[in-house]
Amino acid sequence: MEIMLAFSRRLPKLPLVYTARSVYGWCRVGNRDVVGHGVNGTVTYKDDAHFPFPAVRFMENNPIVCMLRQREKCDWRMLCCEEKKALYRASFCQTFSEFQHPTGTWKLQIGVTLFVCSLGFWCMMFRYYCSKFSIT
Repeated sequence: MEIMLAFSRRLPKLPLVYTARSVYGWCRVGNRDVVGHGVNGTVTYKDDAHFPFPAVRFMENNPIVCMLRQREKCDWRMLCCEEKKALYRASFCQTFSEFQHPTGTWKLQIGVTLFVCSLGFWCMMFRYYCSKFSIT
């Protein structure tokens, strides 16, 4: 126990807030807040159900968002519904229902699959009749 305490005293103090410059070597974040670890430790934004909390906020800090963040620290009952929605949209691009809604790509995939199957069927029929009647 004493050895671990002595070792932890020698470790350098890391800043709690880091920038993308320390991760990528150049800044991609801009004027946005880094608020978490992110997927695999990357400082990126992505709406994903498996990783619901991205590493950076969606919108850059502007005077309106900064004012709302100051009001957010007080009682939430004093905020109106539009302000709460603006705070949510400043942190996230889409809600869960928005980025998980069906897009309809399954229809295209089934259509292409059926087309390829029918093309294979007609090629097989053509080979069968050509070999049976010795057309070629």
